[in-house]
Amino acid sequence: VVHGFEHDPSGAVRAAYEQDAISEADVPVIVGALERAGTPEFVRDQAARLTADADRILADFELPEPARTALRAIGAYLVERDN
Repeated sequence: VVHGFEHDPSGAVRAAYEQDAISEADVPVIVGALERAGTPEFVRDQAARLTADADRILADFELPEPARTALRAIGAYLVERDN
């Protein structure tokens, strides 16, 4: 959402969050504004970068291979999942 505040030229994200409450009708407006602002791609790129960093850090630890594989699978899932 912070990315949307900074990159949504329409101001829809900020306007929605400045209300006392967000309604069901606001949700598609917010989601659309976030998509147009490139937020999903930004988040996916950040997750991929952090997952790669974690993978490099894992190389420094002596872990059983099943544990290492499971941790890598969690990272991959978080990056590749749909929303």
